[in-house]
Amino acid sequence: MKILRVTYDSRLTFRTHIKQLARTVAGKLASFRRISWLLDARGRELLYKSHVRSSLKYSCLTWVGAASSHLGLLDKIQRRAERIIWDGQQEQVPSLHSPAPP
Repeated sequence: MKILRVTYDSRLTFRTHIKQLARTVAGKLASFRRISWLLDARGRELLYKSHVRSSLKYSCLTWVGAASSHLGLLDKIQRRAERIIWDGQQEQVPSLHSPAPP
């Protein structure tokens, strides 16, 4: 069953949803990588947060309790994005996570 772009199964494993999300976001990340050379690290970070991470964060509170093996797919994508954004710049500290609310 699909409600508001989240796929639910009878056992609430969210496996299907996370696999589909990973596939969608990987496609966005591939496009992002192709144009990343046009931007500096700050521009790449902004583009990532607006176009890629927004997809990852959509309804994440719904499936946050999924198995770590499923969520590992999304962690791989996050690490790939960090490599694209920082492009070997070791002096940069990745700040891809949202700051905690006050």
